[in-house]
Amino acid sequence: MAGQRGIVPVREFLDAAHWQLGAAAYWKIPTVCWLYAGDWFLVMLCVVGVLLSITLAWGFRPSLCVLLLWLLYLSLASVCSPFLNFQWDGLLLETAFLAIFFLPFGRRPNWRRMTFLSRIAHWLLWWLLFRLMFESGVVKLASGDPAWRSLSALDYHFETQTASPLDCVVRQSDAALADSLRHPFHVCHRAFGALHDHRACEISPCRGLGVDRPPNLHPAHRELRVFQRTLDLALLPSF
Repeated sequence: MAGQRGIVPVREFLDAAHWQLGAAAYWKIPTVCWLYAGDWFLVMLCVVGVLLSITLAWGFRPSLCVLLLWLLYLSLASVCSPFLNFQWDGLLLETAFLAIFFLPFGRRPNWRRMTFLSRIAHWLLWWLLFRLMFESGVVKLASGDPAWRSLSALDYHFETQTASPLDCVVRQSDAALADSLRHPFHVCHRAFGALHDHRACEISPCRGLGVDRPPNLHPAHRELRVFQRTLDLALLPSF
């Protein structure tokens, strides 16, 4: 999509940006594609990213791997804006940038050792998690949609979202247990899901902010992990 015959060719995009912005384009569009923007180069960036991800999973110089992955993804996101210009792309870049300073740098890293810089990055990662979850809850209440206040927002969620295989089981069980949306079981478990969403987005982040215990020891962080696993199993779109 971003190759020479793609929807938004990278080379044409960079040439137009340089013609309009001059030397400022190098700062406003940070990408290694300024060096070369051929199709094989774009493919190479993706291949190198996959290899770095595997290396990171092995635990070899994690901080350096994340730094290089951040640079590669920033390079692609800068020139593929119609496809990599969404909220999760910005979230991925911000998280990776903080992880550069949080993760150890050594070839055989000591995962228990915390430096001054990694502690700061640790708090900033917690702050990022708080902003992500709390703002997700606030925007629902601030939208003025009465469905979230009446706990009926999930009434049609499973029927309208492209979801995981487990979601099909949930829908089939609903069809077997409820002839209509007014069935008490259907109403109760949908309301419970909406209430759980409110708790995870608006209460748990506030409880977990500023704690001294590790995340795996704090109830608020356990609640957030349970919420994320619920999304993974039933509510997460299949993409």
